[in-house]
Amino acid sequence: MQARSGDSTEETDWAEIFTELLSLTSMSYESITERTIPQVNAIRRKLGKYTAIKLGIPIKDEAPVNPGRPPKLSELQAFCGAFSGM
Repeated sequence: MQARSGDSTEETDWAEIFTELLSLTSMSYESITERTIPQVNAIRRKLGKYTAIKLGIPIKDEAPVNPGRPPKLSELQAFCGAFSGM
């Protein structure tokens, strides 16, 4: 399939489109394949407006609980648990 942009034609990069929709929306692969090309284009046009950048790292302005001592195993487990959804 070719996408027209002015007078020139360029090949549609479906890998880029699927990667964008999979990573920036909650759409599944199957959900994307069920969409029409105009629907996919409409979603992609609005992604920048509604997509928030989230790193998944909680940031707090707190001093360390016990500075100068190594962390307890339970503290390490809690820290690692914060990254389990990534």
